[in-house]
Amino acid sequence: MVGHRKTIIPHPELVEQYLEREADLTVRLRLTLLHLMIKLDPNLSFEEVCDLLKVPASTAYTWIRSWRESGYAGLVNPAQTTGHPPGRPPSLTDEDISCLKAMLAGRPHWETREVRELIARHFGVTLSPSQVWRILKHKLHMLFSKLYPRDYRRPVDADAQLEDALITTYDTLLDRGLSFDDIALGFLDEASPQTTANTARVWHVGHPPIIKNTSRYKANAVGFYAIAGHSTQAFMVDSKQTSVREFLVKVREANSDFQAIVMVLDRFPSHRAITVRDWARAHGIELVFLPRYSPDLNPIEFIWKTIKREVSLKFVHSLFDLRQLIATTWDVSAKKCSYAKYWIDRFIPSIYTYKQLCG
Repeated sequence: MVGHRKTIIPHPELVEQYLEREADLTVRLRLTLLHLMIKLDPNLSFEEVCDLLKVPASTAYTWIRSWRESGYAGLVNPAQTTGHPPGRPPSLTDEDISCLKAMLAGRPHWETREVRELIARHFGVTLSPSQVWRILKHKLHMLFSKLYPRDYRRPVDADAQLEDALITTYDTLLDRGLSFDDIALGFLDEASPQTTANTARVWHVGHPPIIKNTSRYKANAVGFYAIAGHSTQAFMVDSKQTSVREFLVKVREANSDFQAIVMVLDRFPSHRAITVRDWARAHGIELVFLPRYSPDLNPIEFIWKTIKREVSLKFVHSLFDLRQLIATTWDVSAKKCSYAKYWIDRFIPSIYTYKQLCG
């Protein structure tokens, strides 16, 4: 704000009268600020008036608003009489914020720069990036994070396809006389964490480097993340069908107290190999393949992301160290159901409800 604006201080004659007889030094200072705003050079900036009196601009705004709304009584106790929090009046009103929210709902995501431009164009207000960020986070409760990429070839009804496959699988097992307690349920997937990854976001001051061993180590990991049953993890020489079958043996051994295992996994060629499917079926493992291009429906993906973030921040001395770090992080992560919260909320009720309705 440049200049004091002639209309900003109403009833200037009363300001002068109160100032002449005011004895309280605190109230007198407040009246003095108003008096200077009225009498001094109109080109004097608001900030310069505040500097003269050693008063923060936010405090001065409160006094001005108090005078305008409550007169002399407002200057005696500004915080109580204004009914507003101290500080500069907001650039956008509550009505403006509601309007902005409606406009932002028209698109799935926005950059801060784009929102700044929208506010300037629609409301005629220029805000700093930090001001826009605070509005989006604290007033509109929007999220600021990396979006999960989704392949354009993913079926529109991918969730429904998986739901149907799960219901069919459970229906078959329950018709055999098994109960839900007899069936383990989990997710299989492979990953290759490596020391050259840099996927973690951290708070820092300046631009400090992360001291790392730049030798490239890579581990071919495979895991079974169970939400009913026992999780397990291993390392494979390769991703060929023989290696996949060997890991299925490990999963079956870890869940020997269950009569059947429902295993959700992607359509990688070695997963769909006849020898793998025949062995799984013969040993009580029901393979439920995800719809194409739908890795987001496999919660184990989020465990691998956690592991890769851990690896990106650590100093890894050797391939042995890398494998130890992967195994340790897996053991902690696989105990949590939070990675599968969406999946559980979305699909488990469907499985139970279907059998209750049709069984």
